[in-house]
Amino acid sequence: MTTCSAPWRGLHIRTNGDISTCCAGSIKLGNIHHDKFEDVLNNNKIKEVRQSIKNGKLHSEYCKSCINIKKQNLRSELDWHNDVNQDFNIDKANLDYEFPTLFDARWNNTCNSSCLYCDENQSSKWASIKKSENFSKTITQKEYLNNYFQKNSKNWKTISLVGGEPLMIKENLLILNSCSKNIPIDVITNLSTDLSTSKVFEKLKTFKKVRWHISFDNVQQHYEYVRQGSQWSQLIENFKILGDIVRITRDIDHEVQIMSVLHILNITKLKELKEFSREAIKYFKYKIWPTNELEIVWQALNDPFELDIHNYGKDFSNIFINSISQYLNMNVQENEKVFFNTLIEKMKSNDTIQTQEKLKKSLLKWININAMRFNNVGIFEKLYPEYTNLLK
Repeated sequence: MTTCSAPWRGLHIRTNGDISTCCAGSIKLGNIHHDKFEDVLNNNKIKEVRQSIKNGKLHSEYCKSCINIKKQNLRSELDWHNDVNQDFNIDKANLDYEFPTLFDARWNNTCNSSCLYCDENQSSKWASIKKSENFSKTITQKEYLNNYFQKNSKNWKTISLVGGEPLMIKENLLILNSCSKNIPIDVITNLSTDLSTSKVFEKLKTFKKVRWHISFDNVQQHYEYVRQGSQWSQLIENFKILGDIVRITRDIDHEVQIMSVLHILNITKLKELKEFSREAIKYFKYKIWPTNELEIVWQALNDPFELDIHNYGKDFSNIFINSISQYLNMNVQENEKVFFNTLIEKMKSNDTIQTQEKLKKSLLKWININAMRFNNVGIFEKLYPEYTNLLK
C-alpha cells in the first residue's frame, strides 16, 4: 500500500516539541514552542510528501520507517492512520492539509522512571542522571492551542497520549478539555506514578472509551531493577484504582492490555509475567475477561545493543529457547504464539555457537555502569544467576 492519510490528517508532537504528521515522519516540520500548526502543516516540505503519495509512491525520506516495515510484511504507522481515516480519498485530496483526526501527543520527556533501556529523550529522570539539557516543558501558546483544538473538535477520531509519562504531562489536558467524551483515547503509560494525584487520570476517567496500554515487562524485584525509580507496590495500587473505573456500562467501556518489550533482562522471566497477567484480572471486578487474563502485546527491543537477544549466540539462545518453550506451554494467546514461535525459529537458525567476548564485555560494562548509577552493585548477579557462568 502506498496511500497514507497521515500527511493530510495526522498531527504529532515529539518530546522536544517538534511537529510532524505522524511519529514515523522523519522530517521536522516545525516546533510547538514557536510555530503554528496552520503554518507548518502547509509548508513546502510536507507538500512535497503529499505530492509523492499522490503520485503513487511513499516519500523516500519522510516515509522511510513505514517503507522498511512494509518490506517485512508488518503493520506500520501508515496502517493505523488509514484505519482511522477510512473516508480519506487520495484522488480528491489536494496538496493542502485537510484537518487533524488523529493526534499523537508527547509534548515533553517528563517521566518518573529511568528504565534501563530508555534514554534522556524519553525520560526527564534520565536527563537528570546524565546531566543533559532538559527539554522545555512550558507551553507558551496555551490560548492558541485551546482555540485550535476546540476549532477542530468535531474532526477528532483518536487521541494518543504517550510521553514521557502521559499521566504526568499536564499539557494533555489541553486536548482532553477540547474533546468529546466519545472520542477513543489511547494511553501508553507505565502506570507507576500515583494515580490519586494525576489530573490527567481524573480527566480520563470521564471518557467513555480509553484503551490503557500499560508498559512493563517484569514483575516484583525484576520490575524494580529494570524500571529504576518505579515501585512494584505502587503499580499494584494503581491497578486497583484503575480496576474501579474499568467496566462495561452504557457510559464507560475501557480496555486494558500489557505492552512489553522483550530483552535479555526479561526473556528468562516470562512465566512470572504471564502468571501476573492472569492474577491481575482480580483487580477489574466490573469487567468480564473472556480469556481470564490481561492480553500481553510483545515487541522486540534492539537498543541498547547489549540487551538485544538477537545478538547472542547459542550459548545464550539455548537458555532463551528453553524459557520461551515453558512460556508457550502455559496456553498463551494466539498473538504470542506467532511472536515467540517466529523468534524460536530465528534463534535455531543462528549459526553462532559462542557469543563474542566483545559483546559479553560490553554487557558487563553496561551492567557495572548502571550498578554505579543506581547504587545497586551485585543486584544483577542476584536476580539473573542464569547468566553468571556465561559471562565469566
